[in-house]
Amino acid sequence: MALLLFLPSGSSIINNAFNLHIGIVNAILAILAFILCVIATFSYRNLRRQATICAVTLLIQLSLLALICKDAYLTYSSNDGATPSPWTLCLPAAIVLVWLGRRGVIADKKLIESADRIR
Repeated sequence: MALLLFLPSGSSIINNAFNLHIGIVNAILAILAFILCVIATFSYRNLRRQATICAVTLLIQLSLLALICKDAYLTYSSNDGATPSPWTLCLPAAIVLVWLGRRGVIADKKLIESADRIR
């Protein structure tokens, strides 16, 4: 996820203020998603909060993916020869990993609740 911050997005028009604004929004969303992933990793004592943080991170990552797809579409449709960075394929992998992590947290929470009922 942090890798997306240091790699070019593929846009060939740098002087356009709109593209610069979209790049800043993408960077802010990527930083926020990265920070939330780190927080979710270390908040293992409160499973409910960890699942909520994972859900928020998924929403941020999906919105980031939508913005990157829109930027890729605009880049391809401009016919100027620019191509999006292949490193943007890391984002769907990050989305899948966060989704699997959230699913595991929910399964752990159910297991702990069922163990508490047995006592």
